[in-house]
Amino acid sequence: QNGEYGVSVLGDGAVEVYHNNAKKFSSHSQGLSIKNEAGGANTSLYVIGAEGQNAEIQMNADDGDDNADYWRFLHVASDNSLRIQNYGSGGWGTSIEANSTGNVELYHNNAKVFYTHPNGAIVKRPSGGATELTIYGSEGNDATLLLAADDGDDNADYWRFLHVASD
Repeated sequence: QNGEYGVSVLGDGAVEVYHNNAKKFSSHSQGLSIKNEAGGANTSLYVIGAEGQNAEIQMNADDGDDNADYWRFLHVASDNSLRIQNYGSGGWGTSIEANSTGNVELYHNNAKVFYTHPNGAIVKRPSGGATELTIYGSEGNDATLLLAADDGDDNADYWRFLHVASD
């Protein structure tokens, strides 16, 4: 209307979608693009689930024909968390979760092994055996673990564990 484009289908099958005569969405040989060509405001992509339902963006690599070819970003409606998950062994497993209380959790084989909390972070072994936290220095350099009892303004409040690189 009034000389403005809405949708344009090009001769090679490409599709362009416009808003206020500025292209926002286009198809091309590598897939789809969303771009705010008018400038000014941020560019946004909204994925909105139905009331009380999850929203997800799923990516399938390598034709999506194998168990481990799937990844998804999942916004879980029931607890307002964001999860990054991989599909393998017949089901979805969480790799990273960020929840509405500010916690971030890392998972290994779908078991929580590292997470943040109001006092810092916790490394946890999900089943029997010793818990391990490994710190590597770059080749030929020292590796240091520094434990501080306060905000770091007084060196007397530190415990320092140093592994000196051998000559």
